[in-house]
Amino acid sequence: MTPQQENAVRKPHILEVGVLLVCFLAIAFSFTGIFDLSIQLALFIALFMAILLGLRLGYTYDSLQEALKEGIYNGLEAVLILISVGALIGTWIAGGVVPSIIYYGLEFIHPSIFLLGGVNN
Repeated sequence: MTPQQENAVRKPHILEVGVLLVCFLAIAFSFTGIFDLSIQLALFIALFMAILLGLRLGYTYDSLQEALKEGIYNGLEAVLILISVGALIGTWIAGGVVPSIIYYGLEFIHPSIFLLGGVNN
């Protein structure tokens, strides 16, 4: 960006953000409740509304696209961790590890232990 373009860029007012949020919620509820469509379409339309707001605030499309890619890159690590943990737990369930832990755990923890554990001296 040139110095002139940096001066033209401004932050959104709370009213602009509120209008964008209300529009998104109205679209999301109407898509899922009234029209029985998937929420992904509403999210796609909200992306275009956010891009239009960014352009109105003075940002270039390239800077918005770079910010979008940076946000995806920053959140990707957490998504990969969740996918790995989900795959690990699914493998444990399919292999019988989780049912074995539940079975032997219930064998080890007898109801009489619960009775003694709840008594206060």
